[in-house]
Amino acid sequence: MQRQVLATIILSITAAGCLLLPIPESNPKVVEGSRIQDTATSLIKPGITTRAQVIQKLGEPNLDMPELHLIAYSWAQTDYNLYWVAAGSAPPGIAGGELPMPQPHVFFVAFDQEERVLAFGVAKKGSRLIQEAARDWEQQEGLAVPPLPSGFVAHDVPSGQSVLYIYRQGGFPFVVPPEVRRIVAL
Repeated sequence: MQRQVLATIILSITAAGCLLLPIPESNPKVVEGSRIQDTATSLIKPGITTRAQVIQKLGEPNLDMPELHLIAYSWAQTDYNLYWVAAGSAPPGIAGGELPMPQPHVFFVAFDQEERVLAFGVAKKGSRLIQEAARDWEQQEGLAVPPLPSGFVAHDVPSGQSVLYIYRQGGFPFVVPPEVRRIVAL
């Protein structure tokens, strides 16, 4: 009898459970930035539409990468929610909830030397830097991607603007949040 009581006590103290259930959103909600709609991109024609026309239609891009002849528009949207339930016995109880899982998306537009559209499309950025996602997207589109420089390269700074370079050997173990990027941009 004592063994059964002891076993029950040990089991109740250590027993726990957790259930995670990702459910796709039928209508993803934009939580940051502005999603580029299909209706806005229907007027973009490779080989015909110019860079100026794209910017006139979509507004100023979030990213301009002259070395790749590419601009990008980014946003985050909740593609799915994560529902969770956790149960435990020390202390006894059950809890649960819903976590929206925003995913970063990017609309890329690549141009030729004459500033005419070569290709365009949407990609999920994931946890990569947007510059890495841009290079990956261009490679997937079959576009020529110049190799990365082996050392530090300073970019030309437009008149009236400034650039802050932050270097950390080995890169950064995190992605800089948009709020910090906006503050640094000021």
